Amino acid sequence: MVGAGVAGAAASAVPFLDRDVACVRCSYNLRGLPANRNCPECGEPIANSIKGFMLQDASPEYRGKLKLGLSLVLNGILLLVVVMVGSIVLGYVAGSAAWPRIIANGVGFLVGCIMLLGYWKYTEPDPGYVIFEQPSSARNVVRIAVAVGAAVSLTQFVLGFFVATPGTAPASSVWAFGTMLVVLVGLVSFVAWVVQFLGVMNYTAWVGGRVPDEFVVRRAKLYRWLLPVIYVVGAIVVIGPLIALVMYWNLLDRVRKHLKSIGATGMPAELPGRLG
Repeated sequence: MVGAGVAGAAASAVPFLDRDVACVRCSYNLRGLPANRNCPECGEPIANSIKGFMLQDASPEYRGKLKLGLSLVLNGILLLVVVMVGSIVLGYVAGSAAWPRIIANGVGFLVGCIMLLGYWKYTEPDPGYVIFEQPSSARNVVRIAVAVGAAVSLTQFVLGFFVATPGTAPASSVWAFGTMLVVLVGLVSFVAWVVQFLGVMNYTAWVGGRVPDEFVVRRAKLYRWLLPVIYVVGAIVVIGPLIALVMYWNLLDRVRKHLKSIGATGMPAELPGRLG
């Protein structure tokens, strides 16, 4: 009887979750469950879901998706630079021939798809946080912009085969209609790109706060206006867009380094300027 009484007292001492807590693996609301049990939906220990907000406390699967997304984006940026340089060289060598434009259009479309997939993976919902997320969150904004960007990229890719190459005369009304669509789609593409860029910077600041890395948080907020200025004003001397792209790449790569370090050691990377 004494043993039973001790066991009953121990059981009653186990805290029950008196607030909404999402399982870090499946998002199941654990409210009302004892903290020493497992999630009834996926079996994940509840203790893993009440550790905290930091990335090292998130599920390895979630962190892996973010790291994969960043790798796709960063490698896609490098490939995009190669494609741009290659298309310029091919255009110079081939003169007015159409095949360099067709090749550049096809390869650029594939690289764009890789990057869009990367942004989609980078903005995967965190199962341990999703029930608290607002519909207007930066992550959702980026995903909407990515979806629009994917549709625009496919449209531009198809239209590229219907519009005549520069210097040739319009063959039919299809050419005129196609040219008008190219302009319209280009405008939509620009708007989607602006929304996506701002969303990515806001989302990256949020992710940086979960490292925590105050350097990432501050730079992401600063880059929302600084990179467009460098890109536009610097375009006058040609090198501006490249500088902005390098700064953008380095910021996202810093987040990727943290994710790699957390996966390997359980702690963020010790990088210069990191605070928090």
